[in-house]
Parts: sequence; structure tokens; C-alpha cells
Amino acid sequence: TWHTNGRGTEQLSHTFPLIDVLPWGRQEQWQDSPEGWPKTPTYSGWLDSPDIARLYGNA
Repeated sequence: TWHTNGRGTEQLSHTFPLIDVLPWGRQEQWQDSPEGWPKTPTYSGWLDSPDIARLYGNA
């Protein structure tokens, strides 16, 4: 059994590498982006499990 959080499974997905090659990228603070480009705190642009559950509502 193992556990990961944050970006532990990022290498298994093709989504993040595709986002990284787009002009605006992930728009995260750690990126070296030109002045004036949008920045968001790292990990804040993605829904977590409770947020996804709220979108689906009560079963």
C-alpha cells in the first residue's frame, strides 16, 4: 500500500505536460512567466475531492 499527495502521480498523466507547453502554462507562482501574466498559488487551480463531490450533490 502506498499514498501520494500533491503532484505525486503527475508523471502518470499526459494532462500537465500538455498544459506546460501552452502559452499561459499552469499560471502558478513557481513558473517563470512574463510580468503581468496571471499567477495563482500552486495547487489552487484544481478541484479536490470534496469540491467534486459538492458538484455532484447528495446521492
